[in-house]
Amino acid sequence: MPAMTQQPTEIAAPARVVRVLLVDDHELVRRGLRSLLDAEPDLEVAGEAGDVAGAMRELRRVLPDLAVVDVRLPDGDGAEVCRAALAQGTAVVVLTAFDDEVAVTGVLAAGASGVLLKGVGGGHLLDGVRKVAAGGTLALPPVRSRAPGQEGAPPAGVVAAADSVAYATGGRPALWRLTPRERAVLDLIAEGLSNRRIAGELQISEKTVKNHVTGMLSKLGVSRRTQAVALLLRQRD
Repeated sequence: MPAMTQQPTEIAAPARVVRVLLVDDHELVRRGLRSLLDAEPDLEVAGEAGDVAGAMRELRRVLPDLAVVDVRLPDGDGAEVCRAALAQGTAVVVLTAFDDEVAVTGVLAAGASGVLLKGVGGGHLLDGVRKVAAGGTLALPPVRSRAPGQEGAPPAGVVAAADSVAYATGGRPALWRLTPRERAVLDLIAEGLSNRRIAGELQISEKTVKNHVTGMLSKLGVSRRTQAVALLLRQRD
């Protein structure tokens, strides 16, 4: 009886490859990120930049699905890149070595979908990139407060971005406008939960969650969930 030959197993190509732009002023960091991301079949590094000016050029050139952006760059800050990326439909994950609340608040105020500390493991970073690329947000990292001007504090532009969102009603925090249920939804968004998981936690329908999110954003005077989280962070400061 002739021996049966085993046919090689074909590995299906991913349905969608997420194109990523890396923005960091340290070449070694970019190399490490490229090596990590390019090893994944569903992720592809489409471009790199080491400063804000380069990031603006690459955003227009490669039209990435997602940008991984350092919070501090030689000629500006990550918040500036966030705003430009979001204006063209590119999602943003901020990767930073600075675990201070003002910097985190600033990039969230600019519309980033999450912040990851540079000490995070590779698997966690990949999970975060995929989650944001799919339209999700990330739970907030542990942060500590630093005053502007203190060593290690973020640039003034980041502080200004946070303040412009945090005090939307004549210098008064806007969170008092929310109903208890809207505030509960916001707290769960800050933990990185999707609408479906929030619905499960609160034992309400996903449609009701969406209605609460819409009402919450309207009352806070912002257009994105991450900007609402920035308000929440500022109140905790």
